[in-house]
Amino acid sequence: MMSKCERGEAWTGRLDPGDDLFRLRLPETYKELQKQRYNPKRIDFFACSSFGVLGDKNPRPNRLISSDSNMREYAYLLQSEWRPYGLFSPLYWLVKGSRYWDESM
Repeated sequence: MMSKCERGEAWTGRLDPGDDLFRLRLPETYKELQKQRYNPKRIDFFACSSFGVLGDKNPRPNRLISSDSNMREYAYLLQSEWRPYGLFSPLYWLVKGSRYWDESM
């Protein structure tokens, strides 16, 4: 599972995390997991964001980044309604062995 997908550099890859996140950002790990010795039914790729999205019609991440006078960045929920993205699907897959269509995705 790739977390922190509310970050701009990972956000666009959340819809196809296998190709758009793992293959690009962790190429050696991705190649190793694609080898024949691993059962493809036992491997899947997920993306999640605890910040989530702004809404059904607005898929942008629900975060606001601000910084203090010491140049540290802090992220906050932009809207008070919390809609996490993709948190349930990998847990369901671990327990059931099949994908759950998560409405947040």
